[in-house]
Parts: sequence; structure tokens; C-alpha cells
Amino acid sequence: MLLRGIGSDAALEARAQQLRAAVALHAVEAAGVSVRLTISVGAARSGSELGTLDALVEAADGCLYEGKQRGRNTVVCQSNKPARTDKPLLRAVC
Repeated sequence: MLLRGIGSDAALEARAQQLRAAVALHAVEAAGVSVRLTISVGAARSGSELGTLDALVEAADGCLYEGKQRGRNTVVCQSNKPARTDKPLLRAVC
């Protein structure tokens, strides 16, 4: 998902948390059974370090996989993701 108007790391984190919480609030009815869903969100904010769409998507994708490793119903943004030593850190932040 691409969002416009996210001007700061805190705003991206807040928007990702709002999305995660909104999904968790609503149950889905399927075959007469109520199911609660959760999501994990990986987020990155564009900036001079992420000059291409591919780099931005790669950063967000890495955050998503980190969130899945941490468990369900999580938000991981580039700024709260620990630096990896096996490849350069993309300096995009959420």
C-alpha cells in the first residue's frame, strides 16, 4: 500500500498501528463462524536513501518479514528494526 502525506517517522508508525488495530477490531463471518483477523505490517518511508520504488518496497518487505518472525499482529518500521550486519542498512525509516 502506498500512502501520500506521511511526513514523519512517527506519522507512518501511527498510521500502520491504526491499520493493524482496525483489522483486529472487526470479526469476519464465514460459514456461520466468527473469525477475528490480525495483520502484521512492514513499513518504510521514502527519502533520499530510497531513491527508487524498488528500494522502498524492498525495505518495507524486509520489515514485514521481520514482523512475521516476531509474531502475529505486529508493526515493524525501518527505524525500529535492528541493523543487519550481513547487508547494508537501508536508511529509510518509518
